[in-house]
Amino acid sequence: MDSLVRSNIEKVAETLFVKYGIKSIKVDDICNELHMSKKTFYAEYANKEALIERVFDNICSKSPDKGNKLQEIATCTNVIEMWLRRPSLEVREHHKRYELFMYDLLKFYPQLHAQMAEKRKKEVVTIVENLLLRGIEQGLFRSNLNIPHLTSFFAAWNQIAIEDLLHLPKAEHKRYVFTLLDSWARIVCNEKGMEFYLQHYYNQSEFK
Repeated sequence: MDSLVRSNIEKVAETLFVKYGIKSIKVDDICNELHMSKKTFYAEYANKEALIERVFDNICSKSPDKGNKLQEIATCTNVIEMWLRRPSLEVREHHKRYELFMYDLLKFYPQLHAQMAEKRKKEVVTIVENLLLRGIEQGLFRSNLNIPHLTSFFAAWNQIAIEDLLHLPKAEHKRYVFTLLDSWARIVCNEKGMEFYLQHYYNQSEFK
């Protein structure tokens, strides 16, 4: 396995997939772009689907909202502050850039899409579960929260929000995000958490 060869293939594949769509690009196109033999390509990837999966992982890793969320949650002093200061507009632009890639993935590779969506959902569930537990530990969230139910609910909510934001005008984006985060705060916060939220975020114009 040659890491430099793989890196070059994945960069070129991502560029072509984003510009022309996954379906339109063949392995031959990627090899021609790199002046590479198909033998070299197949020494690194079993098939085109294996490459698509790697490109998808690379795209996800570049999201402005990616980072090491579990580490952030474990070390933050206030989970409300950490969670509400997310780069939502930048995340929208990131998803917008890869909209054609995701559309083709769903339409032409539904099984692969489902597999990767499930993987991403598990990651989100783990993050939300840790967030809720940390908020309870810090005395900011209600201690009687149904963690298993809420993690599934918020994971599904996250996916719906991403899809909605792709189609909303930019002018409506901040208000949409505010509505989501305001609802989130009112679901999970106890009296102390709501006091902090209302004082530091609710009336700030840049948050809305």
